[in-house]
Amino acid sequence: MGKPFSESSEPPEESSGLTRISADRAGLSNDQDLSPRPCLRRGRKALVTSPLPSTFSMARYRFSPYQGCSHGCIYCDGRAERYHVEGDFSRDIIVKENTPDLLEKELPRLREKGIISIGSGITDCYQPLEKELLLTRRCADLLGYYRFPVMIMTKSTLIERDIDLWKKLNEEAGFLLLMTITTLNDGTAAILEPGAPSSTQRLKTLERFSRAGFATGVLAMPLLPELTDSSRALGALARTVGDTGAQCLIPGGLTLRPGRQKDFFLSRLSPLTNLSPLTNPDNPVDPNGPGKSAIRSPLDLQELYHDLYGRNSPAGTVKTSYGNDLFQRFRRVAREYRLPPFIPHRIYRQYVTRADEIYLVLHQMLQWYQQEGVSTQRLDRAITAYQNWLKTERRSSSFDGDQAISDALREDRLSQILENPRLVHFLHRLLEEDRAFEPWLD
Repeated sequence: MGKPFSESSEPPEESSGLTRISADRAGLSNDQDLSPRPCLRRGRKALVTSPLPSTFSMARYRFSPYQGCSHGCIYCDGRAERYHVEGDFSRDIIVKENTPDLLEKELPRLREKGIISIGSGITDCYQPLEKELLLTRRCADLLGYYRFPVMIMTKSTLIERDIDLWKKLNEEAGFLLLMTITTLNDGTAAILEPGAPSSTQRLKTLERFSRAGFATGVLAMPLLPELTDSSRALGALARTVGDTGAQCLIPGGLTLRPGRQKDFFLSRLSPLTNLSPLTNPDNPVDPNGPGKSAIRSPLDLQELYHDLYGRNSPAGTVKTSYGNDLFQRFRRVAREYRLPPFIPHRIYRQYVTRADEIYLVLHQMLQWYQQEGVSTQRLDRAITAYQNWLKTERRSSSFDGDQAISDALREDRLSQILENPRLVHFLHRLLEEDRAFEPWLD
């Protein structure tokens, strides 16, 4: 095949230089500078391939042209030591400059179809550096050429620059945009995410993609205790997200891993004091939320977070009682607006093998019914058995995920694997009758 880069690899308009983020807008000290300092590196491999698809992104393949992120979100988990990010996370951005060249070699070698996710929870493929470096745009051109479905997580409106490439790919292979929106209040967002576009701008981008025929969703993560987590705020978010045409609203709580991530976040709490339930219309006290404490000073807010995250668990998880309350309230709100807390089965089923489709549906069933308070012991056992079978079968170089399930259904091997006749009957109906797992519509 010839080199797939074309004139379309150039953006519609000449890109401008990098911008420095206003410290005043961010609510930070005047010496806070978020202008990126790129560090160019050449990698040996671009794609990371997993034997099983991610139950979050539905992707088996992933890559990122950057490491670190100059959106400068004060809550970002990427600052934690476990990720081994060198230097200042918000400024010293590693640029994997040969990512498009590596992709051109690796994409033709992929044996199975599947979703490719770009970016991660600790970087953004459309962060400010992308405006002039165009790495993600070059990758988009390649992915369109090889017709792989793509999922992107971002909080940047810069993705609109490449809507022409993504539209072509969407028509031929499939594309899903997940936009991060943690609050509808632009003032709050300016403090939490000082280098990112406003929430209002992101919602407009989301609506543009939805109206252009793309599958879209929102990552409501992280939701911050006492600041953005009231039931009223969650309801407003769900209603607004639904109005954009988005098809899912995926929640996430704040993690504070002991060490530099937690220390950095706590050091940035003072400007957030005025966003407490007493004064913040974005998160008013309501009878269904946890906002019962009167946060009147930075010390009050510090004490609240020390209480909720005082266990210092390596994973940075919040106190269990708070986490359970938050997700139950979110669940009620999402159900009211008919927005699932994960990527809908009806969307991803088009882009994965039937073997992966079953794996993903089983995990979504587990998540849904656990939160419903239903016993899932038999489902747990079935998932473990199916997962072991799929990993073993996939080791064969001749494995075909679609054919394997067709054979398993015809020969009744799925019943032997899952040992759950009712579940097998349900999956058979999903696969053979074009039904979807959509319990939030009941």
